[in-house]
Amino acid sequence: MEKQSDKSRIKELRETFSISQVEMADELGVSQQSISRIENYPEKMPVDLLISISRKYEVSTDYLLGLTNTKTVNRVTDSKEIEPSLYYFRLLYENMVMINTMIQVLLLQQSKNDVE
Repeated sequence: MEKQSDKSRIKELRETFSISQVEMADELGVSQQSISRIENYPEKMPVDLLISISRKYEVSTDYLLGLTNTKTVNRVTDSKEIEPSLYYFRLLYENMVMINTMIQVLLLQQSKNDVE
């Protein structure tokens, strides 16, 4: 894992685009307080907001979370371009979250059925 700088990646991104917290909030459909909160506590950023920022400003979620210094998003335009065994690793973060949520729901439903 690469070293994260002390400066918030969200604040750094905002300053790169020369926009205020209010302007960023308006662009993302959230409050200015939400932007302030994630600048100060990026580890508490809601996943949906993380994804929105990543898409809007075309930076990777790993970059926003300080896991890498690489800003660019590696987009797969055609799944046939890569080996099927590697495709899973190229899924976007939100897809992995969605899959995990679906698994949790299925496990919960199964446990409820087992109790009945």
